[in-house]
Amino acid sequence: MPDGEKPASKSGASVTYGPFHTIPPSTSRQFLQQEQKTVKIHYEYEAPVLTVSQLKRSAEISHWGANLNVEDRVWLKNDGAT
Repeated sequence: MPDGEKPASKSGASVTYGPFHTIPPSTSRQFLQQEQKTVKIHYEYEAPVLTVSQLKRSAEISHWGANLNVEDRVWLKNDGAT
């Protein structure tokens, strides 16, 4: 890669790698060991990621009133912060 060029560029939500003109196309073991690099991408996601950690449901049937009473107890956790 010529001096001054970066291997990756970001534009909005897209990341573009290359162009790589000096690397031959190959998937041989030697190529993978010499040329292949690990890519790590870190991004910020500000919306909460809700997880139901516990859910309890109770139902009561009234034989005299002919009705059904349902109660849900939900414990939520924000896993987005981790």
